[in-house]
Amino acid sequence: MRNLFASSEKAQGGGRHRRYFRTEGEAKTYLQRKRVELLNQGTASLAITDPQRVALLKAEELLAPYGKTVVEAAQFYVERHEQIKNSRLLDDAVPAFLQQLKADGLSARYQKDCKNRLTRFRKSFGERLVAEISSNEIGDWLRSLKDEDDSPLAALTRNSYWLRLSALFNFARERGWCSENPLLDSQKAKVRSSDIAILSPTELRTVCWRATTTRP
Repeated sequence: MRNLFASSEKAQGGGRHRRYFRTEGEAKTYLQRKRVELLNQGTASLAITDPQRVALLKAEELLAPYGKTVVEAAQFYVERHEQIKNSRLLDDAVPAFLQQLKADGLSARYQKDCKNRLTRFRKSFGERLVAEISSNEIGDWLRSLKDEDDSPLAALTRNSYWLRLSALFNFARERGWCSENPLLDSQKAKVRSSDIAILSPTELRTVCWRATTTRP
């Protein structure tokens, strides 16, 4: 059996990692390369200033309860920053979405319904970036909606808003304006059989009209 040459080094996360080589020359070359890497790392660490060292220790202390490293936190920040940088104002996203509906040849009724509902949403969030709007904010907004009698919207009507908003955020996600659809974390209103049985005349007319605006 051919002799193998081995080296042992610390592995990330603890423990040690053993690497095998077919020749002594390969083992020595690898060892020399690792020595250079360690020397460079040591030199770089000496360049860290005292304020940087204090900040690093503080960051590690803050991240410890969550089991995250400084590098992971930095990566998360960069990804979030890129997401915000590439996002769009809701005031810009809604017209773009409506334009796509028209280009896709969807029914005029559906386009009008989306425009009416999203225009109402724009009044509250128009100046916000799409990527910054949270599911909690959307849920609170949906619950705050009132009908013409200043009463909370019926569950079916509120859910129609939910569907149009979900379509909008799916459109934004596909274009990289947000990383996910926040409506997926915001539940629809629960429709009970008793709710359907006691619809007011106004609500009944609304439901009948909405039934004709379903997206084809």
